[in-house]
Amino acid sequence: MDIDFQILEGIRKISNVIDNIYNKISFKHNLTSLQLKIIHFLYLKKKEHINMKRLSIESNLTLATISKSVKNLINKGLLEIYKTEDNKKEKYLNLTQKSLTILTKLELEINKIIDIINKSYENNNKKIETIEILVNIINNLLNKGYLDRVSMCNLCVFYEEDKNYCKFLLKKIDYKKIECPDFINKRYVKKS
Repeated sequence: MDIDFQILEGIRKISNVIDNIYNKISFKHNLTSLQLKIIHFLYLKKKEHINMKRLSIESNLTLATISKSVKNLINKGLLEIYKTEDNKKEKYLNLTQKSLTILTKLELEINKIIDIINKSYENNNKKIETIEILVNIINNLLNKGYLDRVSMCNLCVFYEEDKNYCKFLLKKIDYKKIECPDFINKRYVKKS
């Protein structure tokens, strides 16, 4: 039991480091941590049209909470609204140059943590083992109902499990991703 507690505490401490980075960058730019997480999510999903409803679903927060944060981000010049040619009714969110400047600072801080992680491993095989363990833990948490939004390979329409192949990237992948910007959930694809 003690070793299980130690693993959980280790994960919690690493998570706290990431939260502290978000809090530090948010504070410097007069943002809430949620507002920074919104613009970071939009950056990670920049290939997609994202509206407030999708943000609400992905963050597991009410539409009212997201709407208030998005309105503040628009007023601060960090987000803008656009519409597409094929759907003039729906309002989507786009990052501004000002928000990209803040995200650059966030990425610099996150890259410092990534450097520390890289120095903690002897080789890439150990990293892949860690990813496999984390994917397994996350799958179990998802199956038990502790998580409901995950963008992992095994849940993606592009992933072929038996070949460990991504049909989007058109190549065999070395390891399953825990978060992928090209993810499309199998559940939401229309069957033909």
